[in-house]
Amino acid sequence: MLVNFEQALACIKEVMERHVLKHGEAPPFIVAVGGTALAAHGIRPLSKDVDYYSPDIDEDVVHQVEQEMKSVYGRDFKIDATPGENIWGPIIFRDIAESGEKTVLSIREFNIPVRVLSVEDLVMVKLVAGRTKDRLDLPLLAERVEPEALVARFNVVSRWHGDRAAAMSFADAFVDFLVEYKEMNARECIDRLSLPDYVKEMLVEARCLTDEDQDNVSGLST
Repeated sequence: MLVNFEQALACIKEVMERHVLKHGEAPPFIVAVGGTALAAHGIRPLSKDVDYYSPDIDEDVVHQVEQEMKSVYGRDFKIDATPGENIWGPIIFRDIAESGEKTVLSIREFNIPVRVLSVEDLVMVKLVAGRTKDRLDLPLLAERVEPEALVARFNVVSRWHGDRAAAMSFADAFVDFLVEYKEMNARECIDRLSLPDYVKEMLVEARCLTDEDQDNVSGLST
């Protein structure tokens, strides 16, 4: 059984209530990620799991609520809660705490902001995940994102890439996304990326762009 955002929020609230009861304090915030973020944005209304990030997680509490909710949502139901900024392979969002606020959970005297990973960040996650279900989300995300905002976000996130050796494949997938779904010119896209010149040159070479285009790669401001 799949869950919508309101159902996911109810599960998270139950976790938060038990967290506060056990510890006497609340996490400073939570951020909906994965399928829960897609549901929050109305991109895909239902998700198989409840996915969220928080810097303060009690895994025993999460497990307890997850097991109880299986009787409601089925044995495959899962609460995927993580305190790690690098749960998306090489992609790290060091500013995840600044994600846009969706609502607030009031638990006793605590008000816990519920934030949602941005559409731009979700594109990055899906590009590096490589799973079939993630690729199916890409055209849905493309309808909700502007190329300018996506390029600007890439130029921030790429600086935090956890594996510099894999930066080429990440950039390559990003250019492919803009070409396929936003009908951007590959040359224009590469020019606007804040990447080392040698990476830009490899992107140009991989796409068999003209020598004239390749000459224009080095020294371009982005």
